[in-house]
Amino acid sequence: MTEGGEPFDAREFLERYFASIWDVLNGGVEAMRPWFVDDFYGETPWSASAPVADGIGAYAKIMAGFRPLMEHYEIRITEFHQTVDPNQVVVEARGGGPLVKGGEYWNDIILFITFREGKMARQKEYFNPTVRPV
Repeated sequence: MTEGGEPFDAREFLERYFASIWDVLNGGVEAMRPWFVDDFYGETPWSASAPVADGIGAYAKIMAGFRPLMEHYEIRITEFHQTVDPNQVVVEARGGGPLVKGGEYWNDIILFITFREGKMARQKEYFNPTVRPV
């Protein structure tokens, strides 16, 4: 349930978040607060450079790494799977965009997301670490 008493719609929440992700990446921790709990915990098991983000500040720092490399970044949901727990979803998505030095980067992403208090609390993200810009 949302603070207003309506049922929480995880897909709608994620679509709004993904639509604004570039602004969120550029806004740092304060821009992330409407979307993430402060004790957010994120895992990217296949990432050699940042396999864990413990807290919203750590996640903001990781996400800021996209800014100097990309002109814009977006994520599009390709499949959405609601689990029996209304606070847990599995999302298949495509993320990427144009690169500052030319070309584009796109990757398929699988996200396991847990919500708490209407915000993202936990995320485990799988992507293909061998994909290179084109």
